[in-house]
Amino acid sequence: MKRIAVLMLGVLMILEMGLLVFSPKVSDAQTITWKMQTTWPAGMALHTSAVGLAKRIEEMTGGRLKIEVLPAGAIVPAFEVLGAVHKGTIDAAHGWSAYWIGKHPAANLFSSVAGGPFGMDNVDYAGWLFHGGGLEFYRELYLDVMKMRVMVFPTDIIASEPLGWFKKPIKSWAELKGLKMREAGLTAEIYKEAGIETSEKGLKRIFRLGSWAELSFLPVSGERIPMIIGPS
Repeated sequence: MKRIAVLMLGVLMILEMGLLVFSPKVSDAQTITWKMQTTWPAGMALHTSAVGLAKRIEEMTGGRLKIEVLPAGAIVPAFEVLGAVHKGTIDAAHGWSAYWIGKHPAANLFSSVAGGPFGMDNVDYAGWLFHGGGLEFYRELYLDVMKMRVMVFPTDIIASEPLGWFKKPIKSWAELKGLKMREAGLTAEIYKEAGIETSEKGLKRIFRLGSWAELSFLPVSGERIPMIIGPS
């Protein structure tokens, strides 16, 4: 029944919600509580978005599904949330698919790499995802290719990143050499070709431990954020 609830609540379709609410197999008094960890520090806009998502799901289920949203590092390190959901350590995660490039390079296709200077803007991306077969490929990547026992649902699509915020004006490609930047995925590989020193250092470390001063610039946000739900 938990797996059925996952599928119904994730897509947030009226018909499926109706089936869940009025199913005689589930008591109206039953309450399910999940733990969902994000890859973001508390207070960051993306973490706040995850909190808002949990609130909307609770409201739409009449309080029957409550999701406790935890910041990066609360249970597992930020970049380990996918594996934690797969193993059942946490019930769900909210993160960025390019963090899983080490598991399969195609994870980049469902992050900011699909947009920005590389192709689609956020409107084009949403059209491909929901009307062009993108979501089917997205789930196939997790379930069949990466062999992860999870179900993924896109939750946030933010405008693509043009490049970044710099501490000093950049007037040529050559001036990028030697700069330090927090970046991950295929974008990081491209920047390395320009001589940029890239790092996947967690945002929590950057903003809370003063690591910002170590970087020359940060990327302007271009995330495609999924909610990942694990096995029952």
